This record gives sequence, C-alpha cells and structure tokens, in this order.
Amino acid sequence: MRVLNTAATALAALMIVAMAGVTAAEVIARFFFDVSFELADELGGYLLVASVFLGLGPALASGSLLRVEMVEQRLPAAVRRALDLLFHLGALAVSAIALYWIWRQVESSFRRETVSASWLEVPLWLPQAVMPLGLALLILTLLIGLARLLRRGAAA
Repeated sequence: MRVLNTAATALAALMIVAMAGVTAAEVIARFFFDVSFELADELGGYLLVASVFLGLGPALASGSLLRVEMVEQRLPAAVRRALDLLFHLGALAVSAIALYWIWRQVESSFRRETVSASWLEVPLWLPQAVMPLGLALLILTLLIGLARLLRRGAAA
C-alpha cells in the first residue's frame, strides 16, 4: 500500500509542477509576446483535479487530512476510537457512492466520445479517469485503516 501511496503522491506532485509550468508559459507568452495558448485554464483544471484526487489516499495514510486534534485529544480513548470508526465507515460510504457516480460519468464520456469544448478537443474520459483511480486508492486506504482499528479493538 505504501508503494501505491508513494506513486500517487509523486504523480500528484508532478501534476502540480506541470500546472505551474503551463501557467508560467501562458503568463510569459501573454506578457512578452501578447499571445495566448488558450489552453492554460483547461489543462490547469485537469491537472488540479488530478492532483487533488491522487492525493486523497496518501493524505489519509499519512494523517494529513484535517482533524480537530485540539478537541480529539481531550476525549477519552474509547470515544476517540468510536469516532475514528465512525469516520472510516462514513468516509467509505461517501467515497463508494462518489466512485459509483463518477465511474458512470467516465463511462458515459467514453461511450459517447465526449470531447472538451475547446480547440484541444480532449476526450473527457481521459482527465475524468483519474477521479475514480484516486477514489479507489482512498477506499483501499480507508479499508486498511478500518481493519487496523478493528484489529486493535479486538486485541484490547
């Protein structure tokens, strides 16, 4: 799992670097040459979504998702554990529903051969495909976390 999360983190970072490069090229082209590539917004959006979805699983695995630790640390251990279980179950449910509907959207875009409304005419299933990939990684990370919680609870 660590290998998958490391690869997803590297890809997300690469997407952010690419987004910065596309944006910088657009700024330079407009400022110095009064020309626009007319693709920075579109590509930047695709790259931003990819970096966010690819970062979900690794963020959860590393404990980097938002938490209210100031409150959480003051709770008894049993309450913290119950809240952690509730979080994992709720996040699994929401992620599974999101995965289902996003997968249907990707499949529809692929089947209908939908392309972006720009001169690039990007087949929309390509940038959309990273969303179910990122959600699947998040679900896998949640399942592993849930199994660890349940194993710890059984041992206690």
